Amino acid sequence: MHLTPKDILDMVGVGLPRKEVVVRGTVKRINSYYKLMENDTGIDIDFGDYDPLEYLNAKVEVEGWLTCYVHPIGGIYPKVKVRNIKVVEEGVQINLREQIRELVSMKQERTLIEDLPEKAFPLKVLVLHGRGAQTHFDFKRGFDKTAGSCREYVSFDFVETGLSDEELASTIESLDGEFDAVFLVRGGGAEHDISRVGGYLSARALVMLGKPFYIAIGHSLDTNLSLLEHVADQSFETPTMAGVALGKAVLRHVKLKEVENLQALLLMERKDKEELLNALNEMQIKLKEAEELRAMLIEERREKERMLREMQEKIAMVVAENKERTKENLKLQKELSRFKTYTLLLGAVVLF
Repeated sequence: MHLTPKDILDMVGVGLPRKEVVVRGTVKRINSYYKLMENDTGIDIDFGDYDPLEYLNAKVEVEGWLTCYVHPIGGIYPKVKVRNIKVVEEGVQINLREQIRELVSMKQERTLIEDLPEKAFPLKVLVLHGRGAQTHFDFKRGFDKTAGSCREYVSFDFVETGLSDEELASTIESLDGEFDAVFLVRGGGAEHDISRVGGYLSARALVMLGKPFYIAIGHSLDTNLSLLEHVADQSFETPTMAGVALGKAVLRHVKLKEVENLQALLLMERKDKEELLNALNEMQIKLKEAEELRAMLIEERREKERMLREMQEKIAMVVAENKERTKENLKLQKELSRFKTYTLLLGAVVLF
């Protein structure tokens, strides 16, 4: 009996003993997952089901059990089932953590970028970028390259702004709201520089703005360095990737609409065809009825012609009979006249 790769994965997943460990690292959020990362190497492990939001960017010591996650399509990933966690080096202040939780709770609805065209179309997009930066061009090039001919369905306003919390909040609060989504783009850089992009004031301003908000302020290992990522509807590693994602969403929406319109057109044509077939069937029924009526009328006309001929024949016979009777009557009248004359003559002879 041989084993499949899945059998091997299942055996490893079941067979790995739960081992108690104490591990130190920095709490990071990467692609919406919380990781315990070693900053020097970038190696990370999962927290399992534990939510370490309040320890974000802090260096912590975790006590727990080492287990692993076996992915259904292959791959084994270590994770720690947390029993206890303590801060070794503060990352985010406690009161700021509470503010983040408050903002996250205020953000009641999140719109993934692929769903954005369903909310508004054509789209008007506002792009915020740093002073003197070129990252918005990277964003636009990524969009244009992906969207192709569908880029005409999106208009852009590019707003240059300072990226400190106060400046960014002021810029956001001054926006007129005549747009459908906001993007904040910035290039990569040192962690301490990226972490200073925005803050509580600008995050709150974005939540109060009530528009879908997308952020792309760094490269893959920079994820979740800015507090703004907590209120973003979706985060991207680079401005180019954000532009590409928007282009794909618009292209997908247009193609889906084309398919829907084609389906609607086909449905309408099918309906028209059915209506024409129904009308044709009705016409055929009426034509058949007309033919039957025509046949009845022809038969009635023939019957009338036959009756007319019979009547004409009878009339002719009556006329002929009348002529014969008239001849006989004339003959009788002549004989009667001769008889009367004879009678008169006879009477005269007798008198004499």
